[in-house]
Amino acid sequence: MGMEEEMSTKEWTTKNGRKIRIKDLDDGHLVNIVRMLDRAHAARVLMLCAAQSMVNGDMAQFSLEQEERALDNAGPAALWPIYEDLVEEVIRRKLK
Repeated sequence: MGMEEEMSTKEWTTKNGRKIRIKDLDDGHLVNIVRMLDRAHAARVLMLCAAQSMVNGDMAQFSLEQEERALDNAGPAALWPIYEDLVEEVIRRKLK
């Protein structure tokens, strides 16, 4: 299966359960999905950072710090593997 064929089978699932192939998403929807996942990832990293100040014990704090660092370094694809496919489509379409 070629790269174009593989990309055409990747699907985004809407909040109401509808599946839409990434290549069939309209430009605005595609960009909004990427922005939403970026914001959700940033919020998760921020939550982990804030949680560090709420725990007692060096090991607990260290564990949260490690998780935050790993998640921050990995980016949104760590939580949503489809993220990279979405971004690839944004780039292919030359969208901002």
